[in-house]
Amino acid sequence: MKMVDKGGEKLLEIKDLSVRFHLNSGLIAHALGQDLKTVHAVDNVNLTIMKGRTLGLVGESGSGKSTIGNAIFGLVDVHSGSIKFNDKEILSKGKMTDTGFKSKAHFIFQNPFSCLNPRMTAWEIIAEPMIVYPDADRNIARRVAELMDAVKLPISSAMKFPHEFSGGQARRIGLARALALNPSFIVADEPTSGLDISTSATILNLMRDMQEEFGLTYLWISHNLDQVQHMSDDMAVLYLGQVIEFGKTADILANMQHPYTEALVSAVPTIGGRGSSKKKIILQGEIPSPINRPTGCYFRTRCPYVQTNCATDEPELGSKSLGQLVRCHYPL
Repeated sequence: MKMVDKGGEKLLEIKDLSVRFHLNSGLIAHALGQDLKTVHAVDNVNLTIMKGRTLGLVGESGSGKSTIGNAIFGLVDVHSGSIKFNDKEILSKGKMTDTGFKSKAHFIFQNPFSCLNPRMTAWEIIAEPMIVYPDADRNIARRVAELMDAVKLPISSAMKFPHEFSGGQARRIGLARALALNPSFIVADEPTSGLDISTSATILNLMRDMQEEFGLTYLWISHNLDQVQHMSDDMAVLYLGQVIEFGKTADILANMQHPYTEALVSAVPTIGGRGSSKKKIILQGEIPSPINRPTGCYFRTRCPYVQTNCATDEPELGSKSLGQLVRCHYPL
């Protein structure tokens, strides 16, 4: 079995990444005397993912988690910034240029059925990447059988169509397809979304086993902190497109420095009274619009510890205790 290298070598490096979406055309806005409305989906994000490790991205809906994953794979245009894979730049003028990157990486989307061709059998879906990126030394039939065995799908189901599988089985087809080209990096965007607890646990354990066996590096996108704690070595907390806390997952959950992280963790439900003494923090108000962001600290409109200078001075993402990075004037 190939064990994961938890060493200190960089695999993916994101620098000053910003993604913006325009809600109206500049020409139309000018003709109508309107301002150009721009959504700042991702704002100057810096992240490094080390080989063999899992980085968890957490935050509320609309915080920019999925947009970062989409930007890595060129599914959205990047306004500014750099993305390097194995020290090689994969973007040029905001667009994906390194086509070879997609043979070394794979994206697992939230809805398994929406990304499985309903007219293709499981065998055809798993084989497709190997047909697109042919290898003279690869026996496709044998490789499909190996992959189905790896994700614990019976080979007898190879000729079934997606609608004949359960949600958990559809996830397994997606995992098998993700492994088809022996990638080193996988972005998993809510990989257990819509599954019951038992099936989710099975998929999580399967993905951990796959990481150990195939030496995978994961970017794990989720709003489920229990899953992030179980799966990730490192963790980045996003708020309104910014990283507001970053560090080792165990360190952050044991010693939260940002009040937003504190509120997220306090909202995690417990079972059978476990942790019932934990105080639940209810944030007031909604996440501000990414079109009209607050001045100063983006979180100040909901922060229970807000001070006067939070309205004027934007905090930097700086080092604090335990090697964590936190974007706050008054860390906890």
